[in-house]
Amino acid sequence: EFIKNVKEGLNSYKTELEGTIKIGSPYTYSKFELTDVLYRYSQEHKNIKFEIINDQSNNLFRMILENHIELGFVCGDFEGDVDKILVKQNKAYIVSKDPIDLMKLPQMQRIDYKTNDKSKEILDEWWKNTYGNNPPVGMFAGYVEFAWQLVDKGLG
Repeated sequence: EFIKNVKEGLNSYKTELEGTIKIGSPYTYSKFELTDVLYRYSQEHKNIKFEIINDQSNNLFRMILENHIELGFVCGDFEGDVDKILVKQNKAYIVSKDPIDLMKLPQMQRIDYKTNDKSKEILDEWWKNTYGNNPPVGMFAGYVEFAWQLVDKGLG
């Protein structure tokens, strides 16, 4: 279903089926999803090439609005005059090397990583609704893969 929705979106956007489609994608989406999507699409459309721009979703959405990219995969529901197709809903997870008691979570070491503004806003809102205050300042890891390595070593 996901691949079908993406193909329909790509088909409706680029009807001549030749040339280059400039696509924006967050790094994590590119790493885990985009390769398969583009491979399957290219199997049916041999004359299409792709130019991929990796950036955070808020920056990609701005690029769509400013016509710097033709198509973008973004995380979050951004407002603007664009056509949108929901292709997937992601869940957020709390990751720990050891079992977690959610009521004790505010006392645990937190590791943040670089994510888009919309995702951070959603997570911060969940935290405030759950614990009644702002999330604690913890360690900043940069990218999610590094955060996972720190968790694996028991540092958060």
